[in-house]
Amino acid sequence: MDQKGIRNTYLDLRYKYELLLAELKKQQLLVSLIRLFVFVAGGIISAIIFGHSITGGITAILITIIIFLYLVKKYEDYSDKITITGNLIRINDNEINATEDRTLMILNMILQAISIYSVKILFSDI
Repeated sequence: MDQKGIRNTYLDLRYKYELLLAELKKQQLLVSLIRLFVFVAGGIISAIIFGHSITGGITAILITIIIFLYLVKKYEDYSDKITITGNLIRINDNEINATEDRTLMILNMILQAISIYSVKILFSDI
């Protein structure tokens, strides 16, 4: 595979990971908003149910806590996936930059060789 093909592969991967990162952040925000809603609604519902039955109120609190903790776990899962995806984007960026550096290095070597050859030709007549 040539330099351009390798660079295009890394560009495609970076684009794919950027789309995935945007989707993961969107899902994390949704889980965060649901978690807030569960916390507020669970508190209100628990307070209302406590007025009628202590057992019902305790049950409502336990259910709210279980759902809230599940959502915290999902939020942490998304945070981990976001971190990993961000690292993959950074790796692909580094590889893209490395291929650009190699290309520039090769062009620089070619230009140096041409200039050295030109100087030799210039001074060979003297």
